[in-house]
Amino acid sequence: MSNLIYLGIGLFLGIILMGIVVFKKAPSLMMLEDESKYDFETTISNFEKEVNLAGWKISKIHDMQEILKGFAMILGK
Repeated sequence: MSNLIYLGIGLFLGIILMGIVVFKKAPSLMMLEDESKYDFETTISNFEKEVNLAGWKISKIHDMQEILKGFAMILGK
């Protein structure tokens, strides 16, 4: 009986601790936003050059500022 109580307490505390960890860490695992010192077109041009030099390929370019404009979300603010 005593072991069952310890198991229940341990499970409960483990769930609470895991919830806290997920709550604290989840935002940093979402979309990362870094502001470029260049405008959008210059940033894309510079990035494409570096990607090509590394031998990589870009499958698609998305202007997230433009896409999210219709959803009342403004990046960089």
